[in-house]
Amino acid sequence: MFLASLSTLAVLAAPVAAVSAPAGGVTVYDASYFAGAQLSTALDLLQRVPGFTVDTGDGVRGFGGAAGNVLIDGQRATSKADSLNDALQRIPAASVARVEIIRGGAPGIDMQGRTVLANLVLKSAPRTDASIVAVGRFLGDGRALGSGRFELERRDGQLSFTTSLILYQYPPDDAGKGQATLAARPGGPLVSRSAVKVEAGDTGASFRAGVQAPWRGGIGHVNLALDYDTFRENEDDRVTDLTQAVGAVGAVRTDSANQQDRNRKGELGADYAFGLGHGVLVKLVALQALGTESFGARDVVQGSLGRYRQLTRTGESIGRVELNWKSSATFSLEGGGEAVYNFLQSSSLYAQDGTPVPLPSANIRVEEQRLEGFVVASWRVRPSLQLEAGGRFETSSLAQSGDSAQTASFSYPKPRVALTWTPNPVDQLRLAWERVVGQLNFADFATSANLVSGQVNGGNANLEPQREWRTELAYERKILGKGSAGVTLRHAAIEQVLDVIPVQGVDAPGNIGNGVRDTALASLTLPLAGVGLPGGQFKGDLTWIRSQVTDPTTHTPRAISGDRPFTGTFSLTNDAPRLKSSWEVDVNTGGRTPTWRIEEVRVTDVRPQVDLIWIYRPRPRQTLQLQLSNAFSRQRTRSRTDWTGPRNVSPVAFAEQFAVTGPPVAMIRFRQGL
Repeated sequence: MFLASLSTLAVLAAPVAAVSAPAGGVTVYDASYFAGAQLSTALDLLQRVPGFTVDTGDGVRGFGGAAGNVLIDGQRATSKADSLNDALQRIPAASVARVEIIRGGAPGIDMQGRTVLANLVLKSAPRTDASIVAVGRFLGDGRALGSGRFELERRDGQLSFTTSLILYQYPPDDAGKGQATLAARPGGPLVSRSAVKVEAGDTGASFRAGVQAPWRGGIGHVNLALDYDTFRENEDDRVTDLTQAVGAVGAVRTDSANQQDRNRKGELGADYAFGLGHGVLVKLVALQALGTESFGARDVVQGSLGRYRQLTRTGESIGRVELNWKSSATFSLEGGGEAVYNFLQSSSLYAQDGTPVPLPSANIRVEEQRLEGFVVASWRVRPSLQLEAGGRFETSSLAQSGDSAQTASFSYPKPRVALTWTPNPVDQLRLAWERVVGQLNFADFATSANLVSGQVNGGNANLEPQREWRTELAYERKILGKGSAGVTLRHAAIEQVLDVIPVQGVDAPGNIGNGVRDTALASLTLPLAGVGLPGGQFKGDLTWIRSQVTDPTTHTPRAISGDRPFTGTFSLTNDAPRLKSSWEVDVNTGGRTPTWRIEEVRVTDVRPQVDLIWIYRPRPRQTLQLQLSNAFSRQRTRSRTDWTGPRNVSPVAFAEQFAVTGPPVAMIRFRQGL
């Protein structure tokens, strides 16, 4: 069958040990590697693979650039709405034959600009898997939320059908109670003190359906995704005015802000893959997506009423062709192209005490036509050396109408070279150099607002894509049998950094010149059998970022807005097969996020969060999970300084300190295979 060529290497089709030594940059983890672990889904399997972390991809327009870092039987699903995490949770762990980790590249595999991919190889035996999942969440403030899902998969050789229905209520990450203080200047006497209460919730439904079937010597897929989501947020501040005498009339007031964001999305995608002979494979892809977002917000501050309304419609149409020629087990050549049409139409209204406030690009329609061609060659120079080289060329045109009527065209070459050296079974060195061109966020062309956080942004009709020349060096070493350690160093020279500039007197997204970003990533996976936990594993991932750009207001160096200097995640797991159980402790370090605006500097700091998990599998198709999220009530703080005008020439208007502590969330999750 020609589909065998879509997997990594022919040698991987042979029986393997629990972990096979790297072959041409590919390490194989057989199902027996995960024996004894209490794992229910394919996502659970991947979370146990040493040195690998699932990345769901970027939410960019087009198909090629939005790829996550996981393939299923050597292919990507023809869907962008279906998140990679959801797709992996629908696959039972028992249906996975093996996991292939591809580092650096392999003939016949398009790495999509990544240096590491995972390929899930599913068992070919006919099977039917159905399950129901019920979830109850109990918040520390007394609320209870319920969610449920139904999943069905039928597979018989090359014929398969999958469907799922999810109804959910999710608790927010940053709700809770706390306080805020306001001073006339940083460190100065307080002007007011507030008791803060933030409530939020996310409810919705998702439907997924997919069919795979052989047709005329090839394989076709059709995928449907429907989503309906509503997010609500409310903040109440009981403000004590400290400039008045205690007990004076008007010394205490209530400020409030609330908003609702409702999204409706639909997507239909299809692809057809077939062989032309002589090692040539062809894949045709088509996708159509439509969405509507309605957003409404109001706030009351010192008796003044603000209202904001926005209606946004979006659409995306994609056509793509891929050709893959695998001339031998050591060389392949892939090429193709993609045509994309996108539109965004947004209309908004902002009023203060009933008086409309004009904003840049409040009513606008943006249309994009984009073409991209690509060619990638993958060559295993020798068993220890893998080379991937190629490039993409992108050209696009943007047309705006409404409040702004103008057009713009962009064309960029995007070369890439990646070299992987595996001198022995435990060491690997990877070097990559490429040009990365970001996509313009259509939402940046239109007005936006978040009245709960107190920000209103104008749109900018004169945006350019951010470009990077990126160099990456990575080293990974297998340690202690099932462990690994790795470090990645990345340098990016950035052209036309996207940040914030003034547009018609209002903060808006904009290009602020050139900058640099240096990133260091460290990962560690350790088996814990040597410390008394025979089924134990520790995983840690750390990221450091140092960036620099010239501030457009003060003309002095600073970091790029939104870059967190440090983030980290840690997990400690242990399997107890005799008790049919496993437990897990997850730690997210949170992080500090600074943003610079024309008249404001804001720093958000999220403290570490700890989650405790216990999983019990009394029967092979039955799983009970108990989880305590945010076990130690993490705190979110915000430090904000506002000036009366541009920061370089104006006095400080006020300095705010804001802190909210979120309650723990207890969860019971029950999964039953049918």
